[in-house]
Amino acid sequence: MGKDSAENIEKLKLFSKYIGIAYQIKDHLKDSLNVSETGKDQFLDQTNKKSSSFLYLLESVEAKKLLDCYKSLAIDTLLKIDLDFSTLQEFIELFFAFTDI
Repeated sequence: MGKDSAENIEKLKLFSKYIGIAYQIKDHLKDSLNVSETGKDQFLDQTNKKSSSFLYLLESVEAKKLLDCYKSLAIDTLLKIDLDFSTLQEFIELFFAFTDI
């Protein structure tokens, strides 16, 4: 049981990393939308000198591909954990579906 728990913890850490990166990419993509769609000023990150944004480092299309990649990596990692995370998986799918860019 101890080994399995340690492996699950490492997988959860990896899941957290992937879902965090996916969220950041989504946030940077949303920053490029107009204020009526997000509730915040357009290009606020750029105005605040956040030049390391995924959107500014990559083209928008490439950033969207990277977002999909990290979301998939997060879900794939979650499915490898020996626990039932079906509700969390559904939440992730819905969260990213309702915030499509």
